[in-house]
Amino acid sequence: MLGEIYDTTFAPAAGIVKDNTTAAKWYRMAAEQGHAHARRRLTRLYALGMGVPKNYFRAVGWLLLSQL
Repeated sequence: MLGEIYDTTFAPAAGIVKDNTTAAKWYRMAAEQGHAHARRRLTRLYALGMGVPKNYFRAVGWLLLSQL
């Protein structure tokens, strides 16, 4: 998943700037295609307001979808 590159603590070591907004964009694309891990990552970003506006309803929605 491309979102991992921008989201993880290893991003700076790879020469990539950590960017939660870009990570959320890539996670969303993967999540909309049914990728469960991307859905769980979006849950975390929405719950903490990292790169996206804090929104517990969306966080719970993505969490529930990740279980399908």
